[in-house]
Amino acid sequence: MGTQLERRTTALVVSEDSGLQENLTQWLEDDGMEVIVCPGPRAPDFSCIGLRGEPCPLVGGADLILVDLHPEPGQLIDATGRSELVSHYRQHGRLVVAMVDAAATLELPDTDGVAVVERLAERGTLVATVREVLGGGSPGGASPL
Repeated sequence: MGTQLERRTTALVVSEDSGLQENLTQWLEDDGMEVIVCPGPRAPDFSCIGLRGEPCPLVGGADLILVDLHPEPGQLIDATGRSELVSHYRQHGRLVVAMVDAAATLELPDTDGVAVVERLAERGTLVATVREVLGGGSPGGASPL
């Protein structure tokens, strides 16, 4: 019967907040997306491979990256490093949703292709932002804001 499988959009979630990771994963999966969660920096050097200038295998498989720009005390990547991650993702041609605290001042070097949403936004707001960034949700028709 010749039905063709449609490729699902893949989102990469980058946050050290496990509660936020769980919410985003559930919301995006419920909206029909594949979700990859960044495991974060690991031993032995506890640094992000993207920030070291090495290719990250997770970025290549993602259509869109949601990055939490709010570091909690004791986290391994500070706010400056997180802003550098946004630049890293954009240099690799990925669309980005930057999640920020409502009271935070955002200093992103390049905001082309980056949408900003409050990190504790409600489900509907976050999903609508993701759909807008993806150009209405069609994986092939993604366009930067």
